Amino acid sequence: MSINRSLTLPLAALLSLWSAAPAAHALKIVATVEDVASIAREVLGKDGELITLANPSQDPHFVDPRPSLLLPLSRADALLVVGLELEVGWLPTLLKGARNGNIQLGGAGYIDASSFIMPTDVPTGPVDRSQGDIHPRGNPHYLKDPHNAVLVANGLAERFVSLDPERADAFRKRAADFAKAIEGRIKAWETRLAVLKGKGLVSYHKSLNYFARWAQLDQVGYVESKPGIPPSPQHMVQLIALGRARKAAVFATESWFPTAQIEFAAEKCGRPVTAVPGLPRSNQPYADHIEDVVAAFIKGAS
Repeated sequence: MSINRSLTLPLAALLSLWSAAPAAHALKIVATVEDVASIAREVLGKDGELITLANPSQDPHFVDPRPSLLLPLSRADALLVVGLELEVGWLPTLLKGARNGNIQLGGAGYIDASSFIMPTDVPTGPVDRSQGDIHPRGNPHYLKDPHNAVLVANGLAERFVSLDPERADAFRKRAADFAKAIEGRIKAWETRLAVLKGKGLVSYHKSLNYFARWAQLDQVGYVESKPGIPPSPQHMVQLIALGRARKAAVFATESWFPTAQIEFAAEKCGRPVTAVPGLPRSNQPYADHIEDVVAAFIKGAS
């Protein structure tokens, strides 16, 4: 049985979910956000229970570390994180309060999904706060490229095997089935995405870089002057000029970012704003989420 609950689930209800089934019968997995959860859910199948900490409508950089989230963490066999410091602003507080050594950094149950992929946008040279909310080890929004989802599924299967060797065949088969299904969808998606090849993209944040690379979009620029830093008037003037010069076709943003600046830039360039799903909906299959993203981009570029 696969279980996902939002931040609003009462403490007693969370307790009843995991007190009903002993750890020997099903792995208890906590995932930080819904994109990694959507993949883990398919690999776990009926051999695990999964709870997601962050609500899909929240910016995953900024999650309120509510005390109610300590309960599932304290009882978890494993913690699944996106990594690359996506959760650095809120997860350490919860880990300290959970008092579960198994899921601490370096513990047998700490699973960093970014270890299965090759990150992009890794800074060169010294990194400091003057550069904005920068990720020193690379861009953490890698699951917008489904090729990375296949790598994560296979990596998760092996980590679940290490936690529950008796179900090794089941975990590996589900990961293989997931990979086969996603690889089939990738071919169809890429055929449809061919209409985007070479078209200019302006996004609010660097959260769409992996998708842009996969779809062969031309990343023109970002509304943020630096990651996490709102744009200055001068930056907006430069971005609009660049968007016009390079004929940006898509102005895209996720729902948790402010809309005024990107709407202004898009209007000045004669384009609409494309609303891109930032994360899968609760319990939404990963492939369905990517389908929503692909469809949004194609519509936005038309």
